[in-house]
Amino acid sequence: MYSYIRVKAFQNFKLKNNEIPEAFYCYWNDMVNSIGYSTKILLMCCALEAFAKVGPAKNNKTKFYQKIEEILGPDLKEDLWGTPKDPNSGIRQRLVHGEYLSRCDVMQDYAELVHHSIIQYFNSSILKEKLLSESVTDPQRHKWGNKEEYGNFIRATGNKTLSLENILSELEKNGIENLNGYEWVDDATLTTSY
Repeated sequence: MYSYIRVKAFQNFKLKNNEIPEAFYCYWNDMVNSIGYSTKILLMCCALEAFAKVGPAKNNKTKFYQKIEEILGPDLKEDLWGTPKDPNSGIRQRLVHGEYLSRCDVMQDYAELVHHSIIQYFNSSILKEKLLSESVTDPQRHKWGNKEEYGNFIRATGNKTLSLENILSELEKNGIENLNGYEWVDDATLTTSY
């Protein structure tokens, strides 16, 4: 939800700023709604490329990469786009050409790093003030794919109190099949009881 609000804030700002192409918002919106890590990385790179291709960098490869580096910083730009001597070392290049993420590629959360860099860039260079929060924890979380959830009902048994903290502690200690003082309630039980 929070990322959706950010996309809307970006889009509303677009109405007043022609320096940001519409494609940036389209890619960013797709990225926010995507689930997988590699998908997020690729869509973030597409958004950055759309953004960097405007103005003086439109048909100038050197200025294009300078703009990307201005937004991400030299290290993150190199991790994603590689180096001029070895462009295939970049995560973006490898993903686009069918080489999936390596163990080294997931040692850092590149989705979070890129997200943070773009927010910082917007605040400092476009908005000229900190209007977008730079301290969001795990901004690219998604309810499917990178967070845990369980869709069922549970009730306390015996003298246990129904408390999320107690249930989570019990789950961590004993696992989903061996809860002490709690039981799972299936849909059939609920519908016949009410």
